[in-house]
Amino acid sequence: MGEFGVVRSKIPKELQTQLLLYCEKEGITPSRFVRDLVQDKVADMVPINKAGLNRISYDKKTDTFQWVVQYDDKAQKTVVEAATPGFLENLGSEISSALSLRFSYMKKSSQKSVPIPSKMKKLRTVK
Repeated sequence: MGEFGVVRSKIPKELQTQLLLYCEKEGITPSRFVRDLVQDKVADMVPINKAGLNRISYDKKTDTFQWVVQYDDKAQKTVVEAATPGFLENLGSEISSALSLRFSYMKKSSQKSVPIPSKMKKLRTVK
């Protein structure tokens, strides 16, 4: 087994009581609970230099969708395990609305246009 370190935190007494009651009910130690929370949170962090693609697959048996990020290094992270069609329709609508707002802000009028890097904006425009 590897080396261990200790992480401590002060929390309000009421929160400590709730934590102890929850751990007792679940049959785990507070240490285990906190360790699992930290591991899950750290594992969810993605380095800035990691690239990948969103993949959404449909399960016709359950009429749900799975949303996974497939990283270029072949690792993957499940974002949503069993999304309903309504959830994805709403998400698609919200994404479309947000992108439309951004395109308007960027003064984008053509679907093929892309934002110009800010350093290039300093170049003189010729008409």
